[in-house]
Amino acid sequence: MARASKAYDVFFSGCSWLAMYHVGVAAKLVEKKVRIRSFAGASSGSLIAVALASGVKPECLRRSISHLAKVSNFLFESLACFLRLSLTLDFHRRRGPSTLASSGASRPC
Repeated sequence: MARASKAYDVFFSGCSWLAMYHVGVAAKLVEKKVRIRSFAGASSGSLIAVALASGVKPECLRRSISHLAKVSNFLFESLACFLRLSLTLDFHRRRGPSTLASSGASRPC
């Protein structure tokens, strides 16, 4: 009697910057023809899990995520530039101690 190959449960964690790593793992799972019993994920990991479970090819995921990263970075930079131009330097003092934010960039627009 032939022994059935082992099936795995796959969970992709949340965190948008890990999405490309998840796609790499997905590509290896597909390449090695690993049998998956169930898919799960949180946040961006759930998108990768759903795509894999639906049969989306990892290369297609990689291209989509690369495109989204470029668009997201443009939107982030635009918002950061707007905030740097719009907010006064003492904004956090005037709004109170509960305001703590950083655009992550210190260069002018």
